[in-house]
Amino acid sequence: MKKVSGNFLILTTIFMLTFVNAKASYLGNVINKQSTFLNQIIPMYTDVDNVRSNIYSSGVTVNLSVKVNTLKSTVATSGTIYLQKKVNGVWITEKSWYASGTGSHTITRSYTGTKGSEYRVKAVLKVGRDNITTYSGSIRL
Repeated sequence: MKKVSGNFLILTTIFMLTFVNAKASYLGNVINKQSTFLNQIIPMYTDVDNVRSNIYSSGVTVNLSVKVNTLKSTVATSGTIYLQKKVNGVWITEKSWYASGTGSHTITRSYTGTKGSEYRVKAVLKVGRDNITTYSGSIRL
């Protein structure tokens, strides 16, 4: 049997401890990232890819849109689009519209608002087998 030098054993031990520590640190980061991901709520839909509500203004005209992206072109959408106004810190419905369509499409509406008021869009839709409610950000006229 060959005799192993003391320096070789020391260097091997240092290398092994460094490698094991680095691997444990890496695995700890992976576990933390997975834990963070698992704590997020991510909706899973059957027939819809995504639905986005948007609002913008031109003067006192409030323009809103709801973009529906379906997974199949035959998926039907129906529901109500609400223009909400903030009054005393509470969102109330100022105007509502029935909306429907098939496949991926965009629903657009306009409304004459009041200068100084704050508005947002709420969409409550049934897209195929999925029930979806979305909100836009808000704008102030």
